[in-house]
Amino acid sequence: MFAVLLSLTQLEADEYHNINGFFGERAAGLAGAYTAVADDPAGAYYNPAGIAFAYDNFISISASTYRESRKSYVNVFGPGQSYNRSSRGYVPNFFGAIKSFGDFRFGFSIVSPSTDDFDQADQIQFPVALNKVSNFRNDYTERNTSFLVGPSLAKPISSRFSIGATLYYLYDSARITTSQLSINKNNTYTSTDLTDRRRTMGLLPIVGMQYMPSDSLSLGASLRRPIVTAANRRKSGVVNSTAKTASELVLVESTSQGSSAATSGSAIAGPPESGAIPEAPELRMGFATFPSRYFMVSFDVIRSFGFKVEQDRTQADVNGDVFLNRGEVASLTRKPTTNFALGLEYFLSDNFALRGGLFTNQANSYEIQWGERALAALARNTGRNALAYPLSGGTSLYYNVPGFDALERFEHVDQRGFSLGFTWGDSRSSLTVTYSMEFGKGTAQIDQSQAPQPLHVKSSSIYVVASTRT
Repeated sequence: MFAVLLSLTQLEADEYHNINGFFGERAAGLAGAYTAVADDPAGAYYNPAGIAFAYDNFISISASTYRESRKSYVNVFGPGQSYNRSSRGYVPNFFGAIKSFGDFRFGFSIVSPSTDDFDQADQIQFPVALNKVSNFRNDYTERNTSFLVGPSLAKPISSRFSIGATLYYLYDSARITTSQLSINKNNTYTSTDLTDRRRTMGLLPIVGMQYMPSDSLSLGASLRRPIVTAANRRKSGVVNSTAKTASELVLVESTSQGSSAATSGSAIAGPPESGAIPEAPELRMGFATFPSRYFMVSFDVIRSFGFKVEQDRTQADVNGDVFLNRGEVASLTRKPTTNFALGLEYFLSDNFALRGGLFTNQANSYEIQWGERALAALARNTGRNALAYPLSGGTSLYYNVPGFDALERFEHVDQRGFSLGFTWGDSRSSLTVTYSMEFGKGTAQIDQSQAPQPLHVKSSSIYVVASTRT
């Protein structure tokens, strides 16, 4: 159903990409190409081994981000009738400190990835793609809260080699609510009210190493993998498919223990919801070269490994019909990606530096094949997406045809972007301002009953960081 698919979509800041913002004074201006540098509090996130080579005790006392993002699902309601989502938000996204204890460097940091906050109301008159509807209304809100907090420890093994580790506590929660109304051309009404809540807790360990073979070259690498320790998720709501009485309402309820949908004289039970997030490892490798004391070039390769979880999603109703279905849990499926970041830093004077960078952000969803999805939509609209086998007593056994299941992950956009920033300061304190933009074009299938449509994505962020050194 179009209403349901519009309502319960993404539950992370950007579940379709692995890079969600930059953190720290220099890293943002270098487009995240920071693994081989990492010599300030942001190194706790990018490569904890780098903080072993920090020249001073260091505190980033404020790091805030203003972010705007926009998604445009082109012609999803018909020619010239696009569906747009936009968000604006201001969050403190990083705090970090470094302190020396003998040969060790101790760090502490709080990281809050850039998140999207949607709150909008939309109205479409005579949507071409919904030829039975004269007016479609959608009120949609989405709020994400995500942060990492924890200590770091680094030690130089020699004057040119160091190791380090960070252990973050991970908290990630999201809530989506939607209220939709279709006014049909035959003077009937269809409404849907749904809520989706998720909360995930766990750990994110990061280990790293840094090696400087010469005074003009630094190499770095770090490895991380989230570990989920507790999670829950609950979907609930009411679907009114042009019902004339309250008994005809469809009640939807799903939790971490199970799922069900019920209406008068009929009910169906299914598998539980997963409140977890993907536990996909990520490897960052980079180098930084220093042609002079005023100029630096850094480069990172970020390899995010894939992740899959399979689940028996068989459903059964009170009439005895059984719907066999086993496959991947869409919310926990991630395709491997390889991204690159290039950063440049140049000091115009001892007190003023310019930074710029380029980066990629490949989609971790599988590419949407237009022909395959169009055939799946046709099969679903004609009710032929399942093979039926009669059983005794008038019941049936249904087997869902692979590829015809409704998917939560319905977007695929490879993105790229750039960052520009400057720092003004002295040996005791500094102020940094960075602007970053990210954009891309791809494909989406926000309505599983229709063929895919183009998707345009654009977002921009402003980072402001104040730091002190002792």
